[in-house]
Amino acid sequence: MHWLSARYLIKLSHKAQQENYQLAQKHYLNPKTWPPRSTPNVTLLIEDLKTRNSPNRLFSADPDYSTQLKPPPPLATAPHGKLWFPMKKSEVSANPPKARAIFNNWISQIKPTTIVGCTDGSVTQEASSCA
Repeated sequence: MHWLSARYLIKLSHKAQQENYQLAQKHYLNPKTWPPRSTPNVTLLIEDLKTRNSPNRLFSADPDYSTQLKPPPPLATAPHGKLWFPMKKSEVSANPPKARAIFNNWISQIKPTTIVGCTDGSVTQEASSCA
């Protein structure tokens, strides 16, 4: 058996999008008789592959697994909230202690079960800043 040809046919048999797939599938399922020393003579190779492999494995369509998937249920409302800082960046730059006090007051009112995410990563235990 020509191992390179066999390897090519086995790999091609699972790639239906390849341009040679249909031609190879047609020849695999309905082999044509060629003269023994002819270039396209893969008849012996195909017969050997059919005896070594299950006939259903090569050039068979893969099952459509997408029909088995169930889409997740839609969410009625988003399970998160957002708050916008009430001061402009220029106001924060002009009066950092006031901005820090407002921000720390906000943080102290958040429920302990809430997951807090700050987009600029500027919150620490000691201080906070503006992005």
